Amino acid sequence: MLLEGVRRFNQVVLMLALMAAANVGVTKTPLGSCLIVAGMAGFRLLPPMLIASLVSLFLTSRVSMIETQRERESEEQRG
Repeated sequence: MLLEGVRRFNQVVLMLALMAAANVGVTKTPLGSCLIVAGMAGFRLLPPMLIASLVSLFLTSRVSMIETQRERESEEQRG
């Protein structure tokens, strides 16, 4: 059933969205990851990649795969 639903979508678009989502899971940079993947692949399909990236950022926001990665500071914390 799930496999039939996946076959209806363009597999290249799904692959690019997964590449961007995996990169966002590690780097936490949704827009940059979309632009890099789109540039490497030569596609300009930003909406599906951006949606996948934002979902990945939301799901992995509490997980840090890079130990030296800093958390973003809010305006209140800066002073």
